[in-house]
Amino acid sequence: MRFRIGGDTFVVVKNEEEIDLRVRGISGWIVEDEERLIYINYLGKKVPFCGNATRVVGFLNMMRKNLRDYIVWAEGPKKVYLNGNMVGIELEVEYRNFGEFSTVHMEGVKHMVFPSENPNFKPFLENTDYHINFYKPFGEIIFVRTWEQGHPSEALGCATGSLSAGIDYIMRKSFHRVFVKTLSGDWGKVSISGKGFTLENPIEYEEG
Repeated sequence: MRFRIGGDTFVVVKNEEEIDLRVRGISGWIVEDEERLIYINYLGKKVPFCGNATRVVGFLNMMRKNLRDYIVWAEGPKKVYLNGNMVGIELEVEYRNFGEFSTVHMEGVKHMVFPSENPNFKPFLENTDYHINFYKPFGEIIFVRTWEQGHPSEALGCATGSLSAGIDYIMRKSFHRVFVKTLSGDWGKVSISGKGFTLENPIEYEEG
């Protein structure tokens, strides 16, 4: 099965032997599991937490078990849920505002966020273990760009990157939610929740 959510495209396989790193145009492979995320990205690296891949695992299990929410183990328990045709993830975060940029720590990943169209972020990307985001508001939407540590080029989409940029905008503006758009053109919604923040995106999938 092939899934698309939040700018990422994944192929779901039964076991790791089915993975073919020669395949292009996908973010990575998800090995089917009822409890935890087993994710190998397009570089062949096993990644313990990816927000979009975690939501695919949760979505698969919710569909098969007729549930509205599901806990997936990915560097700790992560809540995935359905809201109409949207698949969401709820995460607790540690947010710190340093003026020119902010940091957003989640269980399993760290982001540095610049509320600027074109900051000089390369020194940070080269000398820290943070993923880098910057964003620009367009009306009620913010356009989010993401550079992930260890990747050769800009990401088409990143769940925790979109979430981090949305959190920074919400905190700086004292809003309750904001819509986000990624380089891929995919859109989503970041909101304050009871236990932290949520990101919701539409999901597409096809059999085979």
